[in-house]
This record gives sequence, C-alpha cells and structure tokens, in this order.
Amino acid sequence: MKDKAHIMEEEVRRIMMDVGASKDRVQKLELINTLERLGLGYHYRKEINVVLCAIYNDMNENAFVKFFRDGKGNILGDDANTVLMVYDAAHLRTHGEDILDHIITLSKIRLQSALKTKWEATLVEEVRITLETPRFRRVERVEARHFISLYQKNVVRNDTILEFTKLDYNIVQVLYCKELKELTVWWMDLKSHVDVHFARDRMVETYFWMMAIVYKPYYTYSRIIVTKVAIILALLDDMFDKYTTTEESNIFYTAIERWDDKATEQLPANQQKFLKTVIDTTDKIVKELKIHNNKNAEMVKKLMLRAFTNFHAKRCGYADHHSRLHFTRRCD
Repeated sequence: MKDKAHIMEEEVRRIMMDVGASKDRVQKLELINTLERLGLGYHYRKEINVVLCAIYNDMNENAFVKFFRDGKGNILGDDANTVLMVYDAAHLRTHGEDILDHIITLSKIRLQSALKTKWEATLVEEVRITLETPRFRRVERVEARHFISLYQKNVVRNDTILEFTKLDYNIVQVLYCKELKELTVWWMDLKSHVDVHFARDRMVETYFWMMAIVYKPYYTYSRIIVTKVAIILALLDDMFDKYTTTEESNIFYTAIERWDDKATEQLPANQQKFLKTVIDTTDKIVKELKIHNNKNAEMVKKLMLRAFTNFHAKRCGYADHHSRLHFTRRCD
C-alpha cells in the first residue's frame, strides 16, 4: 500500500507542478484548496508555498477587497461557492480588520438566506456545517474524512487525487491506531501501579485532542509525548479537585516544589504512589527528549510545576470560598 501511495504522491505532485506553471490563478487556488481539505497538503508544503507566494506578490490587497465588494460594500456575485469561500477566508482576520468583519456579517446573511433555496444537497450540507464551524476551526483529519465524501461526488473531480487521498487517509489512520495502542498499553500499565479511580478516564479523548493539534503523520513522537503530559495534568487536576483535603494538598504541593517523592510520608499510600508515578513519568519524558536533543526538554518539568501551582491555588481558593460561605450561613 505504501509503495503505491508513494507512486501516486509523485503523480499528484506532477499535477500540482503543471497547474502551478499555468497562469490561471483560480485553478491554482482551487487545487491547493482541494489538496488541503483532503488532508494531502503536508505532502506538498514546498510547492504550495511557492504558488501562494507568487500569487500574493502579484496581487494588490486593495484589489483583493474590491474584487469581492461593490461600491456600497456588498459582496459581489451570487455564486454560493464564492460566498462560502469568502466567509471562510474572512474568519482568518485579526483584531481591528473592520472590512473582514463586515464581509463575515454580509456573507453569513447571504448564506443563511440561500439555505432556503433549492441547492444541491452536498452544497447545502457544506454551507450548514460552515455556518456552524468555519473550516479553520475544524479538526484536520475529521475535515479530510468529511471532504472525501463530498469530493468523490464532484463531477469534475480528479480521480488520481481521489485515489491517492483514500490511500493516504487509510495509511495515516493505521498510524494513529498504532499510536493509540501504544498509549493504551502505557495507560493500563500506569493504572496497574497506582489507583486513579478518582479521575476521569480521558485517554482516548486526550489523544484525539493532541491529534487535532499535531496532526501531521511524521509527528508521532510529539503526539505520544504531549498526550502523556496532558493525561498526567488531567489526573492531577482531578486529584486536587476531588481526592485531597486542603492539608494533603499543601503537603503534595510542597513535595512537588522540591520534586521529591520522599517528602510525602504524611499522605495516604495511594497519593504517595501517585506522586512517585508523576515524578518518574515526567523525568522519563525529559530524559527521552534530551536523547532526541530537544531544546525544550526542561520545559516539561517547568510546565508541570506551573500546572501544580495553579491546581493548588484553585484547591485552596475553593476551600477558602466554602469556609467563608459556611461561616456566613452560621452567622445568618
């Protein structure tokens, strides 16, 4: 499968180069948009950047705005796809870009009213989903799966691109499953050494969250590491919220500050085991990152310490709030 995928990757690259050499800007942008939405963009990052830079350098930003708006500020054109793309693109605005704010408002009204007309079912679905969540806020791989279904219904689709997309999607999906399996083994091993019944079992959810952030297939190690860190932080959050008294929280926090699992003799046995697991896991991650010459290895420990500080402060604030509330009620 991988050999065939590699051959097809090069075939799609040739398509990309041919279109990139043409003078048709619309065709170039449509192809780039298609590749990105199908989840193939990471294969052609260099080629895509070259094409986009060439288009950018050849266009005036005022001409871009005038292309989409008439003299009264209304959006030009009645083509649903055009309005949809404008609506999506405008969401990448920054604070203070009033023109794009105005375009979002106008295009949203246009799309909402157009939903009541008789459009193709696929276009109606696309508009509905976009109005609910603009594309740049969606999870990359979930969006790819959704767009594959739409693209294969497109009468002007490129079958070579479609076939490569399906191959690539399946290969990446297998990779994600392998990562999830590795994390599941790690998670089950952790639970066999320390009782975490007080915490939410969010391993798969956490991995999905990390996969949404670091979605490119070649970042396997990063996904696994950040998932482990996020799981440990979630466990600590739940422990401080539900499983410790204020006194225990103070002892735990002091031990964490010293980064010493021997400073918890006054805590229950399970909390002592839990702290040791947290410290050992964090130290192991830092060691692995250093082996990979990662410059941010020590940041993991600092991140943990900062999180502990916040969890402890929240726990103490919660206790103080309820103490004041109890005192007030007694006085009343």
